[in-house]
Amino acid sequence: MQVNAVYNKEAKAHGVALKDRKELSITGIEDIISFDEGIVELCTGYGAMTVEGEGMKVSFLDKEGGMLTLQGKVSGIYYNDKKPKHRKGLFGAEKG
Repeated sequence: MQVNAVYNKEAKAHGVALKDRKELSITGIEDIISFDEGIVELCTGYGAMTVEGEGMKVSFLDKEGGMLTLQGKVSGIYYNDKKPKHRKGLFGAEKG
């Protein structure tokens, strides 16, 4: 079963701020699907979001507020209109 998340009326406000390709702040995150130094997969109310880069690490995380800040070299930010099919994410929500 695929869930279409093009627009979720109850979604948290979503925003992205990138500073010097070294610090990425993201709001409106519903879940973190996967994370390593080269790729981060997130779930937002507006679809799946993938961040690609090098040496990425979490410098700030607010699970309740849905905010995340990454440090490292960001090479790409991509969106997919469908929520990914995965197991439990870091925020504890069942994905599937």
